[in-house]
Amino acid sequence: MIYTAITIGPIFKTIMEAKKTRAVWAASYYFSWFARRVLEEALDANMQVFLPDTSGVIKDENGKHHGIKGYYGAGLYADRLYFINDKNTNKEKLWGIVQDLYTEIASQLNIQKSFIKDYMNVHIIEKTITNADLVNDFPLAILNDALDNSELHQNFNFKFNTNPLQVLFNSKTNQGNFLAVDAFEANNQRIFKSVGEIATASFSRDVEYKKKYHDAVIRDLKSEGEVDLIEELKIAKIPILPVHKYFAIIYADGDNIGTLLKKVNEKNKDVKDFSNSIFDFGLAAEKTIADYGGSGIYLGGEDVLAFAPIVCLNESDSSKQSTVFDLIQKLDEDFEKTVKKYAEKERLPIPTLSFGLMIAYYKHPLKEIMSGAYECLEDVKKSSPKNGIKVLFQKHSGHRFECLIDKNAINSAQQAYKIIHDYCQTPVQLAANTKNTNNQVSASNRTDEILSSIIQKFRDDVFIKLFAEAAKKGKLTNLFENSFNEKIHTKPNNLKAVFLKRVKEFAETIYAEYDDKNLAIKSIFALLRFIHFVNSKKDN
Repeated sequence: MIYTAITIGPIFKTIMEAKKTRAVWAASYYFSWFARRVLEEALDANMQVFLPDTSGVIKDENGKHHGIKGYYGAGLYADRLYFINDKNTNKEKLWGIVQDLYTEIASQLNIQKSFIKDYMNVHIIEKTITNADLVNDFPLAILNDALDNSELHQNFNFKFNTNPLQVLFNSKTNQGNFLAVDAFEANNQRIFKSVGEIATASFSRDVEYKKKYHDAVIRDLKSEGEVDLIEELKIAKIPILPVHKYFAIIYADGDNIGTLLKKVNEKNKDVKDFSNSIFDFGLAAEKTIADYGGSGIYLGGEDVLAFAPIVCLNESDSSKQSTVFDLIQKLDEDFEKTVKKYAEKERLPIPTLSFGLMIAYYKHPLKEIMSGAYECLEDVKKSSPKNGIKVLFQKHSGHRFECLIDKNAINSAQQAYKIIHDYCQTPVQLAANTKNTNNQVSASNRTDEILSSIIQKFRDDVFIKLFAEAAKKGKLTNLFENSFNEKIHTKPNNLKAVFLKRVKEFAETIYAEYDDKNLAIKSIFALLRFIHFVNSKKDN
């Protein structure tokens, strides 16, 4: 059988050149849009699509195909498409579609076609796969190897002094930008949230401040230059706290997908059913990220790239807030309901989802944060087993701390989620209030005190050695009683005593489940610092 496959780029290079969140989004969406348009034109030309699944693609009254769009502006199409050759399907026909798209882009954007043609790294391969080839491999793996080899031959465009695509990607509003119109049909004046908006998304849901917040965002949009939104919010008397000056970049990627696909082939299952489950995950994840208060950048295949606030008020109940760890849990649930459910139904190897996450100051170079988050994901993917969450938190001061939540260590992972959720529930606006008439405020202040005390202990090398020895011998209770022996710490049902007990139980569980004991201690310390930071009134 003869296959034709296409890979579209340079995605990573273009995204890493971006200096603004809107440019990162626009670059990502551009390539997803290009892949979707190739698919639409191929279907219009009656080409035989092998992957992705096209069951959701609709025809309009004129018989033209329209691929599925995300509801919240995320790119949903991966950078590779696969076809089975027949009388309507071949390499030359696919190249014709690509050339027509170059013309379409140049016309819509008023950019020289020669630049588009030189800049894009589009490679099309045609491959005959015989029965002998299939003895040791399956079609998709063979095609991906061929595409990987073709991507080694990259274009380098030295003819142009400036990159007109990056100029387009950096524009604040649509201003003729077809990407914004395509992605945000209901509100096509916006292209994407700034880092400041993402970090402070809570205020868009805060009953008391949402009007002031909206006005400040509009002023930012209408200004010709770059405005520091957070400084604008301070001028508007909106209570900015340390947590509002930081945001997270999240990468996620499916584990064991290659093994799953190999079994799909061995069992003669339709690979399009798998492709459909992947696409369903992308749609569900896009909604989950938006509901939390974040912004999906790319959700193609089993990959996720998103920007998110560290905490955000719940849209349905603004008296409570969720954290980025709640978001990760929900993304895991989306994956389980789509891709994992498909694998279980077909009795295939069960895939999991690994995460890399970097939290950083809103003025920190975007490229460095994206690289940090990606490196965190790579570290998890290199581990065995995978299925983890590596978090790197870099403070404005330059101090860094990191942790790993191993989702295979079920008990400690669940305890980590629960303690973060329970002690980051109260909106930090309440915690910042100096009046102690509200029980939530009082509780938050008391939690902050005991957290400070515990964190100071974990900064002491002597305590760390004692902790490791006590954990090894199962005597953490004695250590905690001796280290935190004030009456307020031991009084039954006292908030400090309850929290201290929770920390001790979490420490015992994670220490027992992690083979790397230093990593266990480092992760306990990092998660406590995260809770402390969320509840802090000053950056410390």
